[in-house]
Formats: sequence, C-alpha cells, structure tokens
Amino acid sequence: AWRPGSASRLMARLIRLANRLGDAVVFEPISDRLMARVREGFTRVLQRVAAAGGLNPGPKDPGFTVLCDRSTTTQQDIDAGTLNAEISVRPAAAIEAIRVLLPITPGGTRGEGGP
Repeated sequence: AWRPGSASRLMARLIRLANRLGDAVVFEPISDRLMARVREGFTRVLQRVAAAGGLNPGPKDPGFTVLCDRSTTTQQDIDAGTLNAEISVRPAAAIEAIRVLLPITPGGTRGEGGP
C-alpha cells in the first residue's frame, strides 16, 4: 500500500522499476516498440501510485509525465546502446516536483534526478 507523503519512497520505487525494466530489455534492440514498452511500464506504475494518493494531480493532469521516445533517445543514443526515459512526478509530499532521467544501458540503469 502506498503511504502518501513519501517522496523518497516514490523515488526508490521508480529506480527499482527502472532496474527491472532495464534488466528485462537489456539485450533487445532499441526501437519505437521497445520505447513504448518502457513508457507503458512506468505509466502503469505511476497510475497505481496516483490512484493510491501518492501524487498531486492537477485538473487535467495525472500528476506525472513519462517520455520515452525519439525526443528523449536520439540516434546517437541508440548507436551507443542507450535508451532514455524521462519521468516527472508531482508527489503528494510537500515538495514541488521531481524529475528523473533514466538512461538504460547494457551496464544497467543510472538514475539521475532532482527537484
């Protein structure tokens, strides 16, 4: 069960998900289909977090965005074997926003982010 107000727990959950997704797709060629799978995986998790009260949605905004497509992953990234996912969330906690860039490479996921 989600405990609202735990931004650090949300970040830890996103990093764990990124590692699982990265492990599952590490040997797959980077394609639009793969980017859609990664995007959908993060979206499903964030929808559950939002439904449990872990995010602060707006009137026409679910409280998160997930980007994983040709806008986040360039041809140069693909040639280097890196798929980039960009996730922004507005946790229900008392912080304004968190942005995470998750490059998924054959060596694993390195999560970077900040408010």
